[in-house]
Amino acid sequence: MRGWFRAITGGLRGWALCRLGQTREGIEALRHGIELMRKLGARILLPYHLHLLADVSVLLGQVEQGLAAVGEALALIEETGARVFESELRRLQAELLRMAGREEEALLSSLRPTPDSPPNPPRESPPGAAR
Repeated sequence: MRGWFRAITGGLRGWALCRLGQTREGIEALRHGIELMRKLGARILLPYHLHLLADVSVLLGQVEQGLAAVGEALALIEETGARVFESELRRLQAELLRMAGREEEALLSSLRPTPDSPPNPPRESPPGAAR
């Protein structure tokens, strides 16, 4: 149980430190938390921490690091089916691709539907309209 707690809080602490400007210590703590999660086999929680690494990568302009984190997280999401953070990961992916000057890829990435999104949501008729 302590290992799980250390992995989760270490990653969150690292992200917070980066946001406060202590990037060297923050990145180290975040990566350590991610490594602990990998060792513990926390495949469902790992995408969230990889999303934190991608978020920090945007902040620091580290495009390749961010895209690698997003790619790994999206692959885990496909494997596990736990899609809670997929929309945020797609947003970060598009932002990182824009930073790299890959505008068309960024647009396509942000428009990609998730498997649970309806193809054409039903439209409601305005109140009082004939049915």
